[in-house]
Formats: sequence, C-alpha cells, structure tokens
Amino acid sequence: MKVHPIIKSNNEFCRNLNSERENRHKKNNGTGMLFYEMLEKDILENTCEKMENAKKVIESLY
Repeated sequence: MKVHPIIKSNNEFCRNLNSERENRHKKNNGTGMLFYEMLEKDILENTCEKMENAKKVIESLY
C-alpha cells in the first residue's frame, strides 16, 4: 500500500502536537510534580481554606 506524502506529513504533525501537549503538562517546578498534580493540590488547598473560612463565619453567627 502506498502512503501519500500529505498523509505521512499530517501524521507527523499530529505526533508533534501530541508530544508538545504531553510536554506542556509534564512541566516540572523543581519538585518533580506534574502540572495536573500541582493544579489538584492548589485546588484542594484553596477549597480547604474556603471551607475553614465558611466554618468560622457560620460559628460567628451563633
């Protein structure tokens, strides 16, 4: 089966895009944590902080 150059280059383009996307999400910040792990940690910390603040407000109402 003959592979056309356009299809071949398109596949290469897709591989490059996927590779760039993976590299973007695997950026390290010196701690060895992946981007999504850092994002999850940040969201959890912010959520806990907001819940503690809400708890203080509710307790102050009583």
